[in-house]
Amino acid sequence: MNASLALQIAPIMASMECVLKVLKFLGVLIDAFKNPPTNPVDIPGMFIEIGDAGAEVAACIGMVVNPAIPFGQFIKDLLLLIAKMLRCMLQALTSVIDLLAGLELDIASAAQNGNDARLAQLECAKENALVSADGIMQSIDPIATILALAGPFLELMPGAPSVELPALASDGDLETMKEGLAALEETVLVIEGLAEAIPL
Repeated sequence: MNASLALQIAPIMASMECVLKVLKFLGVLIDAFKNPPTNPVDIPGMFIEIGDAGAEVAACIGMVVNPAIPFGQFIKDLLLLIAKMLRCMLQALTSVIDLLAGLELDIASAAQNGNDARLAQLECAKENALVSADGIMQSIDPIATILALAGPFLELMPGAPSVELPALASDGDLETMKEGLAALEETVLVIEGLAEAIPL
């Protein structure tokens, strides 16, 4: 457990490096202008100190000004990961919707034939399928969170459209679920298109 935690801490600390450098630079700036030197001879020293702090931030600024080098592969992989997760959802939802469509026909047939025992079994199977669909749809929430956190990175891509996941609802209405499935499919295609358009 400790080894696993250490492996997770390393990338977190690495991701914070630029933030800490920027905060240090801002601290130097605030201190310099809040307490400017009263002796003109000390002014060059103040600018040297600011320049030294700024030099540490220069590499971080370059990552934003020219993001294709450090961020391109990361953004591409992140988008492809999101698309793959959504593809799994699509496959699972498609299976459940197909199952529900078949159950609807069987339920109608059992009701028409007055087969109450068979009807009760089918209604139970339908409820189970709807519970399964609801669970699959709820799994979109963490994916939406990841996509929202990826927003600042996507903004580094000129002309990239904003991506929002469609609202999904398992209210038992088959047509509504099919419409949500189609909207999710379109969103996945947009995400995959964005990933493919990233120059490396």
